[in-house]
Order: sequence, then structure tokens, then C-alpha cells
Amino acid sequence: MTKEINTQEFYISQIKTTKEIINTFSATKEFSPTMLINSLLSLVVLPFEQAKKTNGKKIFPGKYSDLEKKLGFSPLIFQPIKSCNSKKTVYYYKTIYAYINKFRNGIAHQNLSVSVDENKEIRITIFNVYNKNCKNCKSKNCINKGLNYSPKGIVDFKITVTVKQLQKIALYIADSYLKAIS
Repeated sequence: MTKEINTQEFYISQIKTTKEIINTFSATKEFSPTMLINSLLSLVVLPFEQAKKTNGKKIFPGKYSDLEKKLGFSPLIFQPIKSCNSKKTVYYYKTIYAYINKFRNGIAHQNLSVSVDENKEIRITIFNVYNKNCKNCKSKNCINKGLNYSPKGIVDFKITVTVKQLQKIALYIADSYLKAIS
């Protein structure tokens, strides 16, 4: 006979297990960027979608500058677009929630690339493309903010991190979820 668990118990278990995988395997040869990205998918897609149904801003409250200090690194681009029409672009406030949302979108939509630098250190670039109405956009606002057009739309978030830095983001996300729902 199987025991049914509620949704919250499932997410708590899933987040704790993912966190344990990251902590256990990060110092071993078996740990790879692929395993970390899979762990991040588990953290930023499943629970994030559930959190959005209630209020994800409660899980990731605060100013982006506080997160930047905590992590010790920042994205190359972080101008989170909320909406855009041919005359005006509206941006989200730079909050932790907006950061995690754009980060999540980049991973969920497979907007990432992996490279190895001259010191054989792996670097992972994750970016978000805002693509609603961007093909016909006449607004210079995005260009003035330093954003670039891509064939799919406007890149409004881009971060390049090492595996250790990506691990730090993953653990931050896991701890935030657990703190909010436990």
C-alpha cells in the first residue's frame, strides 16, 4: 500500500534531496556541471512554478544588492524587462525575486552555454531572452540600458559563473525555499 504525501511535503523532500546531492558530490570527481545544472533544474523549475501560484516574492524577498553582496558576484546584464510595446519598455525593480525569475527562465528555456577557459576552469553562461513584441520594437530604451537584441528578442539577464559560483546560487535557492515553506 502506498502512502500519499501532500504537495508541500513532496517539494520539501525534493529540495532537501537536491541540496544533499549538491553538498555530497560537489567535492568529488563524480560531480559535474551537468549534475549541477540538473540539480538547478530541479530547484528552479518545479518549486518555482509552485511558488508563483502563491507568492514567489515571499520566498525570495529583498533587494538584489543584498543578494549580490551575499553571493560575491553579479550578472553581466540585469535589466529585468516586465513589459514592452513599440513605444515603451517597463522594467521590474531589481529584486531578488526578479533575479531568480530571470535566472530560472534562462535555465528552463535552455539559454546556456558552457566553456573552458585557459586555466581549464569551466564557465557556464546563463541568459534570459525577453521576446514579447521585440521584433517590431522601436523603443531605444533597451539600447540605452545596454541591452542587446538577439534573433529571439532582448537579452535582459546574463551571468557567467564558475561551477563553484553556480553551486552557491543553487544552495541559496534551496535554502530560501526551505526557509519559506518549512
